[in-house]
Amino acid sequence: MNIAKDIRDKIAECVATSRSLRRQLETASAEQCPWLCSCKRRMGNQTRAWLLAYAMWRGVPYVAVEPRCREGNEPISARVLDCLALVLPRDGAESEAWTRGRVEAWLLRPNASDTAQVAA
Repeated sequence: MNIAKDIRDKIAECVATSRSLRRQLETASAEQCPWLCSCKRRMGNQTRAWLLAYAMWRGVPYVAVEPRCREGNEPISARVLDCLALVLPRDGAESEAWTRGRVEAWLLRPNASDTAQVAA
């Protein structure tokens, strides 16, 4: 089982679906546009969750993936954990190690005052 490959495959599926939705939007009627836009937005959120899950799996710090994040647009830890749960084995230490608390800790941004103290 190659978890990294499984995550990359899920990302590729999301990207393909997003492209398909974008093409449909180009020719959509006025009645279809709001629904397709909503689907495209949801797919973007899902793609982001998969990309964050992949970064976390690889050990890349969250701030390296998203150096800036607008207030109110922070990632949802449950979505990232749900992505990981889909590709991790159901039983064993591997799946038990990935908890919501671990995801939330990974998503924490250091405060500006914390970074200033570390730099000094």
